[in-house]
Order: sequence, then C-alpha cells, then structure tokens
Amino acid sequence: MTPPPAGMTVAERRRLTAVARGQAPADLYVRGGTLLNVYTGEIYPANVAVAGERIAYVGARDDMVGPRTATLDAGGRVLVPGYIDPHVHPAHLVTPSALARHLLPLGTTTVFADTLQIWELGGLRAFRTVADTLAHSPLKFYWMIRVHAQARSADEPRRYRTADIARALAHPWSFAAGEVTRWPDVWSGRRDLLGRLDLALRRGQRVEGHTAGAAADRIPALAAGGLTSDHEPITAREVLDRARQGIAVMLRESSLRPDLGGLLDALKDAPALASRLMLTADGSMPAFIRDHGFVDHLLRVTLE
Repeated sequence: MTPPPAGMTVAERRRLTAVARGQAPADLYVRGGTLLNVYTGEIYPANVAVAGERIAYVGARDDMVGPRTATLDAGGRVLVPGYIDPHVHPAHLVTPSALARHLLPLGTTTVFADTLQIWELGGLRAFRTVADTLAHSPLKFYWMIRVHAQARSADEPRRYRTADIARALAHPWSFAAGEVTRWPDVWSGRRDLLGRLDLALRRGQRVEGHTAGAAADRIPALAAGGLTSDHEPITAREVLDRARQGIAVMLRESSLRPDLGGLLDALKDAPALASRLMLTADGSMPAFIRDHGFVDHLLRVTLE
C-alpha cells in the first residue's frame, strides 16, 4: 500500500528553503501569472517556484531558475490551488482512471470517492486492489467506505461484514464512512448501524450522510448519531437546517440536480456559513462533464 503524502522530511525542508533563498534551482518555475491567494483572498501578480512535489516560493524573484529548471509562461492566467470534490462516484458510468484523465485538465486534483460499485463487485479485496492501484494516480483518491448496501437483502451481512468494513477504514487512503443512505436507522438509534459509524468516528474519520427527505426536526438526532456532512439539501432552508446542527453541507450542481443557485441563498441570512460549505458535482454524467466541466463549472455558477 502506498500511503498518502505525509509531513515533509528535514531533507525536503532544507531543499525547499534553499530554493526559496535562490541558492538552489527549482524544478519548475511558473512566471507571469496572477495569483489568487487563498490565505488572504487577495489577487496579485506572482511567480511560483516548485521543488519536487512542493511549492517552495511565491513572489517576484527568479533567482531560483537554473539551466535545468522547466519554465511555464502563465501570462493572462490566474493561478489557483487544485480543486477538490468531496463527494464523487468514480465507478458509476466510467472507470476511475478515465475520470482522472478528464478531471485533471479541468483543475480538479483531489476527490473523495464512494466505494459502492467497487464493494459490490468484490468486497474488501476489490476495494484494496482499486485503492492501492489508484494511490499512484495523478488525481488523488480518498475513500468513503460504505457501511451497508444500497438496498437491504438477505445476504447483506455476508457482503458487508463489520470486520471487513473496519479493515477498509484502516486503509491509508480511507477518510470516512459513507455515504449513509439509511438515515432513518441513524435517527432511530439502530445499534448495528451506529456501531459501524463508530468504527470511523473512533479513528477520527468523518461520516458522510445522505439525508434526502429528512425534515428539520429529524436533523438533531442524525447529528447526534454521528453524521458529520451531507450532500442532499435541495433548498436553502435545508442547508440551514443541517448547518445549524453542526453538519457540514455540500452544495450540489450537476446533471443529477442543478440546485446550486438556489442553495447559495442560504448565505443571505447566514454569511458566516461559507466556512461550513463545500461544492460537489455529485452525479454528473460524462456528457455533462464534457460540455460544462466539473468543480470549475461549480465555481463559474457560484461567481455568476
């Protein structure tokens, strides 16, 4: 298993500081662009120097450009961090590798991916094979582990063993349990399901909900049961109902449901809510991605 990127080594930090001082050459130098600084919200001209897989320097100097430094002219372009989609089904109608080929040119560099189709095809073994293979993908895949089947069946206990779910959650690229579509079982406090959610929560992981149709008076029990996020609100009122209970909310815009414009109205009454919101293109069909884009499309809709 290839683990996700960890903290830098001392050797890596020494190289980065040398590049930032202009005393070692960068591997890549991006010049002439306009930077969107996500720390301060400012937009200003800046160059970016990269060493290895890390940004070493952002500023006006170019003394870290050496004879072997690759340079990229970003004139007329805005430099932004890679986009992240927090709720993706990577094996619904395309393969994960095909999805990566189409998303990376659109600026999406990381996805948090559902495991339903993979698990149904081969359980824990299939998940480990896919996750280990995609650990080398240029598109980073973090995984949400399904804790139950999409539909109840007599053989579900065999296909979704608690021990296998625990092992999947322990995979280095696993981030959360979910999506949990059986929110009525969470609301009623069903012991077996809450026990499976606890496997993730005890590891400091998240629990992604799916609370379609849940009325406002049900949300407190869902938050108490362990749900930490939800991507199913379809009105601004539903966004607020979940956010007020501490549940992070994903605003969806896709070929499945183009709701983003109306969902953003929640910010009119609660502008501080922005720090608890995410954008997702959940359910986007291949033709939609081709014609409109992915997270880049969501940003255009938001700005409009």
